[in-house]
Amino acid sequence: GMLESLMGQLESRFSGLGLRRQDNDAFSLVVDDACGLDEVSCVIQDTVGPYEEIVTQRAGPYLRFSHRDYNKGTSLSFVASRFGIPSSHVAIFGDGHNDLDAMRHLPEAFRCCPSNAAQEVKDMVARGHGYISPEPRTRGVLDGLAHGVFPYFGMKAEVLKELSDADGRSAFNMFLSSSRSRQGKNRIDKECLQCRNGKDSFPIPIT
Repeated sequence: GMLESLMGQLESRFSGLGLRRQDNDAFSLVVDDACGLDEVSCVIQDTVGPYEEIVTQRAGPYLRFSHRDYNKGTSLSFVASRFGIPSSHVAIFGDGHNDLDAMRHLPEAFRCCPSNAAQEVKDMVARGHGYISPEPRTRGVLDGLAHGVFPYFGMKAEVLKELSDADGRSAFNMFLSSSRSRQGKNRIDKECLQCRNGKDSFPIPIT
Protein backbone atom coordinates (compact mmCIF):
# COMPACT_ATOMS: atom_id res chain seq x y z
CA GLY A 1 0.00 0.00 0.00
CA MET A 2 0.91 3.63 0.45
CA LEU A 3 3.30 3.05 3.35
CA GLU A 4 5.10 0.20 1.59
CA SER A 5 5.63 2.43 -1.46
CA LEU A 6 6.81 5.32 0.72
CA MET A 7 9.29 3.11 2.56
CA GLY A 8 10.82 2.05 -0.74
CA GLN A 9 11.11 5.69 -1.90
CA LEU A 10 12.77 6.73 1.34
CA GLU A 11 15.30 3.91 1.23
CA SER A 12 16.25 4.92 -2.30
CA ARG A 13 16.29 8.69 -1.81
CA PHE A 14 18.14 8.74 1.51
CA SER A 15 20.56 5.88 1.03
CA GLY A 16 23.39 8.33 1.76
CA LEU A 17 22.13 8.65 5.34
CA GLY A 18 22.36 4.93 5.83
CA LEU A 19 18.56 4.88 6.07
CA ARG A 20 17.19 1.37 6.36
CA ARG A 21 14.33 -0.59 7.85
CA GLN A 22 14.70 -2.28 11.19
CA ASP A 23 14.85 -6.05 10.93
CA ASN A 24 12.16 -6.63 13.55
CA ASP A 25 9.69 -3.96 12.40
CA ALA A 26 8.68 -3.48 8.78
CA PHE A 27 7.53 0.09 9.40
CA SER A 28 10.42 1.40 11.47
CA LEU A 29 13.42 3.23 10.04
CA VAL A 30 16.86 3.90 11.41
CA VAL A 31 19.60 6.21 10.12
CA ASP A 32 23.30 6.55 10.89
CA ASP A 33 22.92 10.26 11.76
CA ALA A 34 19.84 11.35 13.75
CA CYS A 35 20.10 14.87 12.30
CA GLY A 36 19.19 13.42 8.91
CA LEU A 37 15.73 12.54 10.18
CA ASP A 38 14.68 16.19 9.98
CA GLU A 39 14.70 16.08 6.18
CA VAL A 40 13.27 12.58 6.09
CA SER A 41 10.38 13.68 8.32
CA CYS A 42 9.52 16.54 5.97
CA VAL A 43 9.26 14.16 3.01
CA ILE A 44 7.15 11.74 5.05
CA GLN A 45 4.78 14.48 6.17
CA ASP A 46 4.14 15.54 2.57
CA THR A 47 3.04 11.98 1.79
CA VAL A 48 1.07 10.98 4.89
CA GLY A 49 -0.39 14.44 5.55
CA PRO A 50 -3.81 13.57 4.05
CA TYR A 51 -4.02 10.48 6.27
CA GLU A 52 -4.85 12.02 9.64
CA GLU A 53 -4.68 8.71 11.50
CA ILE A 54 -1.01 8.12 10.56
CA VAL A 55 1.75 9.80 12.55
CA THR A 56 5.46 9.24 13.02
CA GLN A 57 7.33 8.72 16.26
CA ARG A 58 11.00 9.68 16.58
CA ALA A 59 13.55 8.52 19.14
CA GLY A 60 17.16 9.40 18.39
CA PRO A 61 18.09 7.80 15.04
CA TYR A 62 14.84 5.80 14.92
CA LEU A 63 11.54 6.67 13.28
CA ARG A 64 8.42 4.55 13.05
CA PHE A 65 4.89 4.92 11.76
CA SER A 66 2.01 4.51 14.18
CA HIS A 67 -1.64 5.36 14.73
CA ARG A 68 -2.29 8.82 16.16
CA ASP A 69 -4.25 7.37 19.11
CA TYR A 70 -1.42 5.11 20.33
CA ASN A 71 1.61 6.78 21.87
CA LYS A 72 3.29 7.33 25.23
CA GLY A 73 0.78 10.02 26.12
CA THR A 74 -2.35 7.93 25.58
CA SER A 75 -0.68 4.94 27.24
CA LEU A 76 0.33 6.92 30.32
CA SER A 77 -3.13 8.48 30.55
CA PHE A 78 -4.70 5.03 30.46
CA VAL A 79 -2.44 3.67 33.21
CA ALA A 80 -2.99 6.75 35.40
CA SER A 81 -6.75 6.51 34.91
CA ARG A 82 -6.72 2.78 35.62
CA PHE A 83 -5.13 3.39 39.02
CA GLY A 84 -7.01 6.61 39.77
CA ILE A 85 -3.92 8.84 39.65
CA PRO A 86 -4.59 12.48 38.67
CA SER A 87 -2.22 13.92 36.07
CA SER A 88 -1.01 16.48 38.61
CA HIS A 89 0.50 13.57 40.55
CA VAL A 90 2.40 12.20 37.55
CA ALA A 91 6.09 12.79 36.75
CA ILE A 92 7.30 12.32 33.17
CA PHE A 93 10.95 11.75 32.27
CA GLY A 94 11.90 12.05 28.61
CA ASP A 95 14.81 12.72 26.30
CA GLY A 96 13.53 12.04 22.77
CA HIS A 97 10.86 13.24 20.37
CA ASN A 98 8.65 10.26 21.16
CA ASP A 99 8.35 11.55 24.75
CA LEU A 100 6.71 14.80 23.66
CA ASP A 101 3.29 13.17 23.26
CA ALA A 102 3.29 12.22 26.95
CA MET A 103 4.13 15.79 27.98
CA ARG A 104 1.46 17.22 25.68
CA HIS A 105 -1.17 14.70 26.73
CA LEU A 106 -0.69 15.33 30.46
CA PRO A 107 0.06 19.07 30.67
CA GLU A 108 -0.39 19.11 34.47
CA ALA A 109 2.27 16.45 35.04
CA PHE A 110 5.73 17.34 36.32
CA ARG A 111 8.26 17.18 33.47
CA CYS A 112 11.92 16.27 33.66
CA CYS A 113 14.70 15.60 31.17
CA PRO A 114 18.47 14.90 31.21
CA SER A 115 21.02 17.28 29.70
CA ASN A 116 21.35 15.16 26.54
CA ALA A 117 17.64 15.46 25.70
CA ALA A 118 16.54 16.74 22.30
CA GLN A 119 16.11 20.52 22.24
CA GLU A 120 12.38 20.18 21.59
CA VAL A 121 12.06 18.17 24.80
CA LYS A 122 14.04 20.76 26.79
CA ASP A 123 11.77 23.50 25.39
CA MET A 124 8.68 21.53 26.43
CA VAL A 125 10.03 21.00 29.95
CA ALA A 126 10.93 24.69 30.24
CA ARG A 127 7.40 25.75 29.25
CA GLY A 128 5.77 23.77 32.07
CA HIS A 129 6.56 23.03 35.68
CA GLY A 130 9.61 20.86 35.32
CA TYR A 131 13.33 20.34 35.77
CA ILE A 132 16.17 20.12 33.23
CA SER A 133 19.03 18.18 34.75
CA PRO A 134 22.63 19.25 34.18
CA GLU A 135 23.50 15.54 34.04
CA PRO A 136 23.07 13.22 31.00
CA ARG A 137 21.32 9.87 30.61
CA THR A 138 20.84 7.74 33.76
CA ARG A 139 22.60 10.28 35.94
CA GLY A 140 20.16 12.85 34.65
CA VAL A 141 17.23 10.66 35.69
CA LEU A 142 18.62 10.23 39.20
CA ASP A 143 19.47 13.90 39.48
CA GLY A 144 15.96 14.71 38.25
CA LEU A 145 14.46 12.51 40.96
CA ALA A 146 16.59 14.05 43.71
CA HIS A 147 16.40 17.70 42.65
CA GLY A 148 13.21 17.82 40.59
CA VAL A 149 10.56 15.24 41.38
CA PHE A 150 11.13 14.73 45.11
CA PRO A 151 11.22 18.46 46.02
CA TYR A 152 8.20 19.14 43.80
CA PHE A 153 6.14 16.48 45.56
CA GLY A 154 7.37 17.46 49.03
CA MET A 155 9.90 14.68 49.47
CA LYS A 156 13.56 14.69 50.41
CA ALA A 157 16.17 12.32 49.03
CA GLU A 158 19.86 11.61 49.27
CA VAL A 159 21.33 9.62 46.41
CA LEU A 160 24.49 7.60 47.01
CA LYS A 161 26.34 6.50 43.88
CA GLU A 162 28.71 3.57 43.64
CA LEU A 163 30.46 3.32 40.29
CA SER A 164 30.85 -0.28 39.21
CA ASP A 165 32.16 -1.84 36.01
CA ALA A 166 34.01 -0.40 33.01
CA ASP A 167 30.76 0.07 31.08
CA GLY A 168 29.92 2.92 33.40
CA ARG A 169 26.92 1.17 34.92
CA SER A 170 26.26 2.15 38.50
CA ALA A 171 24.58 0.82 41.59
CA PHE A 172 22.56 3.33 43.56
CA ASN A 173 21.08 3.41 47.04
CA MET A 174 18.46 5.99 47.78
CA PHE A 175 17.30 7.08 51.16
CA LEU A 176 13.86 8.63 50.87
CA SER A 177 11.92 10.51 53.49
CA SER A 178 8.70 12.47 53.19
CA SER A 179 6.50 14.44 55.51
CA ARG A 180 3.97 11.63 55.38
CA SER A 181 6.12 8.63 56.29
CA ARG A 182 9.17 7.49 58.18
CA GLN A 183 12.51 7.41 56.40
CA GLY A 184 12.86 4.31 54.24
CA LYS A 185 15.75 2.77 52.38
CA ASN A 186 15.15 2.19 48.68
CA ARG A 187 17.23 0.72 45.90
CA ILE A 188 17.43 1.88 42.31
CA ASP A 189 18.31 -0.62 39.63
CA LYS A 190 17.93 -0.71 35.85
CA GLU A 191 14.33 -1.93 36.09
CA CYS A 192 12.57 0.21 38.66
CA LEU A 193 12.63 2.40 41.71
CA GLN A 194 10.83 0.61 44.50
CA CYS A 195 9.36 3.08 46.96
CA ARG A 196 7.96 2.11 50.33
CA ASN A 197 5.58 4.50 52.03
CA GLY A 198 4.29 3.09 55.31
CA LYS A 199 2.75 -0.30 54.44
CA ASP A 200 2.40 0.47 50.75
CA SER A 201 4.92 -0.62 48.12
CA PHE A 202 4.73 0.42 44.50
CA PRO A 203 7.10 0.27 41.49
CA ILE A 204 8.04 3.32 39.41
CA PRO A 205 9.47 2.16 36.04
CA ILE A 206 12.61 3.94 34.80
CA THR A 207 13.06 3.98 31.02
